[in-house]
Amino acid sequence: MEYKQSKCEKRVQCPRCAEQGRDTQEDNLLVFDDGHTHCFACGYHTTSDGQSFTGKVSKPTTTSYSIPYETIELEGIPSRGIESYVTEAYGLRTLIKTNKKGIPILKGGYLQSNGVMCIPYRNVLLPGAPVTAVKYRRWGLPKDDPKAIWVEGTQSNTVFGANVLPEKCENIILTESETDAMAWYSYLVEVELDDEWGVIALPGIEYFTRTLPNILEWLLKFNNIYVAVDNDVASQNHLATIKELLPPIQSKIIELPWEKDASELWASGDKGTLHACLNNAIVLTNKMMALFDDVADNALAWLNDDEQRLGWSTGYEGLDYLIGKYTPGKVICIAAIPKDGKTTLVMNLTYNAVLNGHKVLFIPLEMKPDEVLLCLASIHMGINLYETPKDYLVWKKQRKLYVFSQGKYNLLNITPLWNLRCFVSVCMQE
Repeated sequence: MEYKQSKCEKRVQCPRCAEQGRDTQEDNLLVFDDGHTHCFACGYHTTSDGQSFTGKVSKPTTTSYSIPYETIELEGIPSRGIESYVTEAYGLRTLIKTNKKGIPILKGGYLQSNGVMCIPYRNVLLPGAPVTAVKYRRWGLPKDDPKAIWVEGTQSNTVFGANVLPEKCENIILTESETDAMAWYSYLVEVELDDEWGVIALPGIEYFTRTLPNILEWLLKFNNIYVAVDNDVASQNHLATIKELLPPIQSKIIELPWEKDASELWASGDKGTLHACLNNAIVLTNKMMALFDDVADNALAWLNDDEQRLGWSTGYEGLDYLIGKYTPGKVICIAAIPKDGKTTLVMNLTYNAVLNGHKVLFIPLEMKPDEVLLCLASIHMGINLYETPKDYLVWKKQRKLYVFSQGKYNLLNITPLWNLRCFVSVCMQE
């Protein structure tokens, strides 16, 4: 088939990748201005007349991938402060063979690109972590440009930099871009930590959530897992999901300055910030776990708080002896047959707690709020308000005013129930 130069107009979902459950971002298939399309992920291709076939650029079932173009070693990335020994260690290369128009020549066709960097990705779940995909990056174009980035090979379970990990690697740093990984590696070499530390990259923040579950067992062999993603809106939005996937305590989050990444800090010579960010990495915990320092602080606070440690009285010495007073976190269940006085006892316990300045949440299942208040007022006044003559109390005229007066209304010129304003009654009935 004869190929001619054409221009990519847009990216859409590849039907073949979609059938295999891939290309969830719907951008694998490139649509060119002459009508033909091509997917560099699986090799799916359609000609300008609508005929389709599967090319041989990429086979999802292959266990290795070799760059089918003429390349040379990439001698560093000066704009990012990355020296040649780093790009050589990570295996970066660049395309060199082009046609008269400066377009790299491929076997069976060509790609529209100049200054193309070849970035190898290795499958860490296969023996020896072979290269199974290569990310091609046209340097100088924005990442959202359709011609800026494309991938060939099988990218599942792959990371950048698996070949650079030291033999006795105890700590590993995960980044979201290749330049960030090489910046961290450059820093580790300078501070002579590269014999115990390693740095890998996953291709983009969205790839974290798709790849981490698959390679998590592989990651668990390292003593510490450090995550260093960009401190921008997109990365921070994904960070919550990343934290849920990673094991607590073993994982640490490196917080970078706002809208700065590691490669920018390294290129500017700000090594002190990289050092501080690494040393101040936050240990990842979950809601069910607590660090030893937190436990120790809570224990000391508890020892110094007599009310929490010794509890507060129920108002009845005999009951205090039986249940050990009220203490935080204690649940006391009072059970008895009907008419044995459960409600009366709880009412008195509530009244005593209110008088001692404690707030009480009372949830009656059968009583209305005004009935609860009437019982508490009976205890305080020492009379049975249910049996008091209506003319003496005029309760119906006074109760609403009393409820809204928060205890400042003097009922029958008897000591005001000021402390009862702390009392909260919640009724399940309207």
